[in-house]
Amino acid sequence: MYTVRLPPIATNRDELSDSQIIHCYNQRAEDSENRIKELKLDFGGDNYPDT
Repeated sequence: MYTVRLPPIATNRDELSDSQIIHCYNQRAEDSENRIKELKLDFGGDNYPDT
């Protein structure tokens, strides 16, 4: 048997069910990851120095 550990999600979106909230936050994360990938691939973002 294994245990799944999920981070807590704090929200004030009372009108959504638990699964809808998780779906909403997963979509936001996917969009952010795609934008970072685009910056790295299209604009040479991985050549910028870290601050």
